[in-house]
Amino acid sequence: MAFDSEKAGILDRLSPDGQKALLGQELLRLGQEQASLQGALVALGAAVSGLEAAVGSLEAALVRRQRFFARTAVLRAALAGTRVAILSESELGAGEKAYPLGFFLALGGEVAWSGGTGSRLYLADSGTDLVYRFASVEARVLAPGNFIGVGAEGVALEAEFGLGLGGRAGKGIDIVADGNFAEGSDLAVTVYGYIA
Repeated sequence: MAFDSEKAGILDRLSPDGQKALLGQELLRLGQEQASLQGALVALGAAVSGLEAAVGSLEAALVRRQRFFARTAVLRAALAGTRVAILSESELGAGEKAYPLGFFLALGGEVAWSGGTGSRLYLADSGTDLVYRFASVEARVLAPGNFIGVGAEGVALEAEFGLGLGGRAGKGIDIVADGNFAEGSDLAVTVYGYIA
């Protein structure tokens, strides 16, 4: 039962001496403080719920913000001058960039790459130009038995890779050569890193 000013007045009238007369007013004050505390607890509960929701959103954003990837594509010698997507643009959200951490290349057969107009492969972002390159690989090292990675002979790392700059926002990762080759076994190209 709630204690209000009407009940406090009745209690005051029933208590003739001065000390007991203040009893109703004191009970009223305590009742109001209790109501105020209950209101504060409700507000605090709402604030905690809001904070929990904000923390959950932040955690989800962090998980979404940095996603690991590892993708493999195959480049054919005769079509090496045509870009092949390793990490497609559709895998990146608005404003996200691809940051390769490593890569490796290996021939799937026994024929070295030679002939034609090509001399070098580029690991680059998927923009229409080759401004954002992560690495270049000399075609002379594309031979059977060679496992070509970051520190291999014939590999030059660019600032976008070495300084961790990543590619341009919204751009994936492609492999392309500066021309086509007359012969060579299919080349498997694997790139791994994160999207942020």
